[in-house]
Amino acid sequence: MVTQPIVIEVTVGEIPGELQRTDKFGLFMRGWHPEKGLVDDPDDDCEQVLTIRVEVTADLEPSWTVIKDSQPEGKRISYQDRARLGVVRLGHEVERDLAWGRLSMLSRLTDDLSNVNTALTEATRKARDAVRETNLEALKKAAKKAEDLAKKLGVSCQEEYVPALDSKSVFVRTGALSLHDGQVPVRAAGLGSRRLVAFGIQQEAVVDGAIVLIDEIEHGLEPHRVRRLLRRLSRDLTRINDERHLQGTPQGQVVMTTHSAVVVERLSEGLCVVRSVAGKIKIKSVSPDLSTTRKIAPEAFVGRKILVCEGQTEVGLCRGLKEHWEQKHEGVPIECEGVVLVDGQGNQNGPARAIHFAQLDYGVAYFGDSDKPPVPDESKMREKGIKVILWADTMSTDQRIFSDLPPKSVKQILNFLTPELGPKQASSLRLPRSRAEDFTGT
Repeated sequence: MVTQPIVIEVTVGEIPGELQRTDKFGLFMRGWHPEKGLVDDPDDDCEQVLTIRVEVTADLEPSWTVIKDSQPEGKRISYQDRARLGVVRLGHEVERDLAWGRLSMLSRLTDDLSNVNTALTEATRKARDAVRETNLEALKKAAKKAEDLAKKLGVSCQEEYVPALDSKSVFVRTGALSLHDGQVPVRAAGLGSRRLVAFGIQQEAVVDGAIVLIDEIEHGLEPHRVRRLLRRLSRDLTRINDERHLQGTPQGQVVMTTHSAVVVERLSEGLCVVRSVAGKIKIKSVSPDLSTTRKIAPEAFVGRKILVCEGQTEVGLCRGLKEHWEQKHEGVPIECEGVVLVDGQGNQNGPARAIHFAQLDYGVAYFGDSDKPPVPDESKMREKGIKVILWADTMSTDQRIFSDLPPKSVKQILNFLTPELGPKQASSLRLPRSRAEDFTGT
């Protein structure tokens, strides 16, 4: 339930000429300047822009208006005029664009529908004739009974009551035509296939620099199809924008959301983290310094809290403690808290990764050895709001474990590891000198 109006305002540039006419939105044009920002009375140094507001109230019906500071009441902008801005959205519901409806992308992709409408009118007439010639005795008896009842009530019948198709109910319009794969409607295909077909149609139907909004691009697609879509999208967008740059025409943009590690891993640029804090949206670009992390731990970017572990030993220890955590927290796993473990790949890489994640407003903790100081040091991480967890007494993780566990538990660990690692690797484990004599001969 919407108790307070939801208001979203977006400022758009590269406005088509027909929307700049006085009878359209010429009086609502504003200016955008990199230094001055958004101004109501633009000069020659400003780019011509429009600010569009969508407001949703308790009835859930969106209201679209073009506004400016001097005219906050705004002027309504229709769907047709919004479509001229070249903004299309690919969400979960794509069936509309797989048929020739009035506002569908397939209709916009079709040059002339006049002959189609004539053919559909003839199809409607033939459908009525076919029903009229069909033996519908049960329906005819009911119609006759209705006629008799009407006459008793004083209704004068011109001829006789018969069952027939209502022209208003069965008039076949272009919206009844949908895309088919042979005899099977494309809307009956899998969600991923439907979304890919709809996306291809949208790309082709919208010209003059489309802004394509894709909600959860991975939805319904297998990882290999997601990778192919991203590769094709990047290649096509680069080619089209290069051509439009040479022609001086508007360039296209693609804005997508994702919760998929596959998408994060595949994207080489343009990756941003979006957060909503107290009703305000914050968008931060992912630093190129995190490119390695993006490839080895892409799932971290779709979490909320990140535990950067110095190396694989610390990652393994934390994974082993997950069950203990659940037991101490009424069966709730750390994943419910949005926690993701990340391999920092050493005391000189891990701290830097932790700092980069903190700068993106993730909740971050760093867990590492204390035998060698982290670089950057502990104080630098704490300055960035990172919780730092280091072992006491200048020890590595395995030394700390062997120092704190009783001899019986250490022997159990060594007996378990020897068949797994082999005697040579097992013997290379770093035991504290103060306790080495406890395990002689193990």
